[in-house]
Amino acid sequence: MKRLTIIFSVIVLTFFSLNIFGQASISQIDSSIIRKGIKYLASDELEGRNTPSKGLEKAATYIISSFEKLGLQKPGKSYRQGLGLERKNLGKDNRYCLINGQNRIELEIKKDYVPFQMTGDTQVIAPLVFAGYGISAPALSYDDYENLDVHNKIVVILTGFPSEKDSATLGDLKNKKYSSIKAKVKTAIEKGAAGIIVLTNPVNNLLLRPRGYPWPSLSKLIPNSFIQMSMSDTSINTIPVIHGGPETMKALFGSVDALKEIQLKIDQNSKPNSYFLEPWQAELKTSIDTERCKADNIIAYIEGNDSILKNEYIILGAHYDHVGMKTDKDTLADHIFNGADDNASGTAAVLAIAEAYKRYGIKPARTVIFMLFAGEELGLIGSTAYVAHPLFPLKQTRLMLNLDMISLGTNDSLYVNGAYDYPWLKKNLDENNKKINLVLITDNKKLIGGSDHMSFSGKEIPAVHFFTGLHKHYHQVSDEADLTDTYKASRVAELVFLTSIHFANLKTFDN
Repeated sequence: MKRLTIIFSVIVLTFFSLNIFGQASISQIDSSIIRKGIKYLASDELEGRNTPSKGLEKAATYIISSFEKLGLQKPGKSYRQGLGLERKNLGKDNRYCLINGQNRIELEIKKDYVPFQMTGDTQVIAPLVFAGYGISAPALSYDDYENLDVHNKIVVILTGFPSEKDSATLGDLKNKKYSSIKAKVKTAIEKGAAGIIVLTNPVNNLLLRPRGYPWPSLSKLIPNSFIQMSMSDTSINTIPVIHGGPETMKALFGSVDALKEIQLKIDQNSKPNSYFLEPWQAELKTSIDTERCKADNIIAYIEGNDSILKNEYIILGAHYDHVGMKTDKDTLADHIFNGADDNASGTAAVLAIAEAYKRYGIKPARTVIFMLFAGEELGLIGSTAYVAHPLFPLKQTRLMLNLDMISLGTNDSLYVNGAYDYPWLKKNLDENNKKINLVLITDNKKLIGGSDHMSFSGKEIPAVHFFTGLHKHYHQVSDEADLTDTYKASRVAELVFLTSIHFANLKTFDN
């Protein structure tokens, strides 16, 4: 009897193996898991799954419970990866004073200066140094900090980049990695600066009034809800960073026109013109109240079965957050953005794929990771946090398959954004799709953004987006579970499932 049982088990496993790898049917995905997942995640109880919110936490608990039932491995002590989200408010104790010997010029907040959001909760008194555009790009033969010691100094820098109106001259400096305020702040901190005063460059701008960041405490027109979540970044929130205005220009350079002349000289010569602003000093104090906010990526994995390839990774991802509720909700009307297609559908599909892996006892050669992101709707925050602090080495991550909005759209169409860039992937998708019969659209010559695959693509990891198309319910309260097509979502999940198995077991990638 025992022998017969063993023989029967071998026959069953062989059948399922042929079914999966030979693609004899499209029934590997349990559509009831997708149906159940969408119904719960898009229910009113979860209040639109905003990041952060009680509804998002309920969604996270649901996903974790699913992973635990499947017996999936944790990447550490928990399935959770905290995003380090915070909301910053401007504190009450802020000060900006220019000092020249016994002469002190007190500047007024909002009128003469505004702190940036990336400022620190700190104070400094230090000499001033003019560092041009605040750009250090030796590879492009331009460096405002060349032979300039700004250690423990407050640097004064201009917005923009040299020859802003002439793209033929130093045009590469317009890249945000050089010209954005954030990039310039990071550069100044790396050079040892103790504080930063940013001035709007007067050659290319008429409005020189400081804007900094639209703090609600500085304007009755801006509600507190305006301040969005952001990831904690200890590389920039360490020193005072303010946006100065015309009064600073007049004090330090004599006039706005005098600063224009300095800027024009830099532009015309395509060379820096940095110098110490002796004998000027400044006192800067910026006060920030930080509210810590809880939100997590939820991550599980099946370890690879090959002693070598298990150290390479295939990621199946989707975001589980949405946009919450209307702030001006009317209790008599629908005010919850349930986000059934966006993206309860993709989340439920990832759970169904994970269940199929376990149900069939699939032991992939490479490690397969199931990754559900928070904060996508706030600007890919969850996936950005992951690639900034990966739990598995990015250099060994071979492929990222992102499912976002897979249960509506036109007929049987399925966009696979990014597949055009990876012929080896497209070939496998076409082969796997022969029995599923979706209408694959893979000829987009440019990788389309707007979802978490972009965070991985930005790290040069092959990444594609499975997407059934935009529709009238997108980001509307009408995106409800009863409108979704569970069968279509199951077919998309089936295609991703088969594709992930292929590449999880492929000895070498063709790319």
